[in-house]
Amino acid sequence: MASDIRPVFPEERLLFEILLNCKPNEYIEKSVWAVNGRYYIDGKSVSLPNSLYKTADADNIAKKLEEYKADNNYVFLIKL
Repeated sequence: MASDIRPVFPEERLLFEILLNCKPNEYIEKSVWAVNGRYYIDGKSVSLPNSLYKTADADNIAKKLEEYKADNNYVFLIKL
């Protein structure tokens, strides 16, 4: 890893899940960290290709963020 690793907060994690077409809040109970544009979920490296940002539907993403935000929380993050 690297010295500038940072925790991924629930809002960013939910965005990450939506961009990767995962089930929303799929990683809510996982340890999710980021460094240099790469994410680590329970220690396993996952990257978001730049092409995802270019082709993403911002309106659809905003709708999904709003739809799932009530179920998104800090409970697990606080336990880390």
